[in-house]
Amino acid sequence: MQVFRITAEMFNTPADAFNGVGTTLAPGRWNHKSPDLRGVYCADSLALSCLETLVHIRSRPRVFPPSVYYSAEVPDALIERPEVGSLPAGWSEAVPHTGSRDFGTAFMRSRRAVGLVVPTVVQAMGSVVLLNREHPAFDLAWIKGPFPYKYDARLD
Repeated sequence: MQVFRITAEMFNTPADAFNGVGTTLAPGRWNHKSPDLRGVYCADSLALSCLETLVHIRSRPRVFPPSVYYSAEVPDALIERPEVGSLPAGWSEAVPHTGSRDFGTAFMRSRRAVGLVVPTVVQAMGSVVLLNREHPAFDLAWIKGPFPYKYDARLD
């Protein structure tokens, strides 16, 4: 499965951009903040990766940091795709729900797959992929980049 990640330009190596430190510092839709979990959020398209980053830029007007993107080819055998009906109630609420955080955190702790593919909340189609940086099969060799990424100024 090909996935994409947009990040600040200062994360200029795959090791930096996919270090998973973000989940140790803050909760996300599919993770609780935890010092022993290293999850990396990606998307199944570069366009969705852009939308997912936009929802986190709160300033008005938006200030777009100098950015880069990466693509990664994660082997399908290492991906878990739960049915939407098996996701916890409230997973798609505007504010992340404890149930989805429990679900993703349990996934990462189990180490049963490298990637968890779940629907995006931002648009009707597309998937977010939570990569488990601590999974023994995770491999930086899957990652290509960085490539320059410039947000269109009209997104302000």
